[in-house]
Amino acid sequence: MIWHYFIEGPWIVFCGYWAAGTLKTRKAVSTESFDTRARHVFLVIPGFVLLFGGFIDVGALGERVFYRTYATAVTGVALTWIGIGLALWARWHLGQY
Repeated sequence: MIWHYFIEGPWIVFCGYWAAGTLKTRKAVSTESFDTRARHVFLVIPGFVLLFGGFIDVGALGERVFYRTYATAVTGVALTWIGIGLALWARWHLGQY
């Protein structure tokens, strides 16, 4: 149960920092059309549900890639913190862009 806090904590910090960073960004020169964005989201959401929903038990979607052990939990937490740290570093250096 404690592992959820180790994973959710950095994501909450990341979302807060990202939201605060939007106050300093420049206006976009060009934007994506609503139709293009809707098609992209229409494909991403079902894919996310299939991968992480846990209720589809068909073929490769029903198989575990890694078993739940202490080592995989620690590795997952470490990779999450490293990834969030890299994303925050990139946001800091890209700044207004």
